[in-house]
Amino acid sequence: MEHTSNTTRRFLFAAGLLLFSAVPSMVLAIDGPGCTGANYLTYTAGSKSVAMGEAVAALQGDHFTWLSSPGALHYMKGSGVGISHAEWLVDTRFNTLSYYKRTNDMYIFSAGVTYTYRPEIQGYDIYGIETKGLQSYNYVAQAGFGITPVKSFTAGVNLKYFREKLDSWAEGGACLDLGALLVIESRNIALGVVMQNLGPDLESDSMKEPLPLTIRFGASHNLEIVKDKLKYAMAFDIVDPKYEDIYLSAGVELEMYNILSIRGGYLSQESKVGNNMTMGCGIRIQENLSIDYAWAPYGDLDSIHKVSVFWSLE
Repeated sequence: MEHTSNTTRRFLFAAGLLLFSAVPSMVLAIDGPGCTGANYLTYTAGSKSVAMGEAVAALQGDHFTWLSSPGALHYMKGSGVGISHAEWLVDTRFNTLSYYKRTNDMYIFSAGVTYTYRPEIQGYDIYGIETKGLQSYNYVAQAGFGITPVKSFTAGVNLKYFREKLDSWAEGGACLDLGALLVIESRNIALGVVMQNLGPDLESDSMKEPLPLTIRFGASHNLEIVKDKLKYAMAFDIVDPKYEDIYLSAGVELEMYNILSIRGGYLSQESKVGNNMTMGCGIRIQENLSIDYAWAPYGDLDSIHKVSVFWSLE
């Protein structure tokens, strides 16, 4: 029985490594001019991730990162629940609820939903006369699964269902994220890769739009500078979005006395409005409660503010 278990673990580890090594070849197929639909699928839920330049592929310590990178389930212990709220541009608001539970050292399950509220849009008839306001919203519901066949490696998948509605018009669909994370504990380094929003094209009024398929390669490094007093962390992603140029997202964090964290980040994404800088902070209250905040300026469009709260249940 023990021999069978070890054989199964070796098989799962090999399968995970295959996923880890196969993604680079997939990147070569993602090119060509065009535009994507359902771009709200690129939303980053965690305040720590946003404050650190939206680097998510190998980031440690953000309990919401799995929503964007299922390999990050590697870091989740026990069980926990989190809520996140973001004040976005033009009075748009994102609200996220997430939950995860690790059943044993090998398996972990998670679930989450993000609801996007937009202000009412003024409607007009064919003569340009104002009519009733139009309601608009979208949501993304997802379930995640992670497997850790060996202590240093986790592979994960997120299954996502999404839907968008504007008055009587609506569209939706399903897609998935694939991710893997390899931790080199002797060097305090983690390496991650994730393929986001893999699924069929959206079809609406005889038109097709591809999903915002994105590939991320990431790394992170953590170091305890002064024991129990000062810690340093950095993370960066090389991001390859469909129909956009490759760009870098990166961030750093200083944590003091295991209580207060200060963060900063940068994105080189050309389509991002503003100075591409991000900032934030976090506070840990005892061992089971953490609160994080992120701020990202968007030039004349104002700024984005995000707050996340997480409770560890075990």
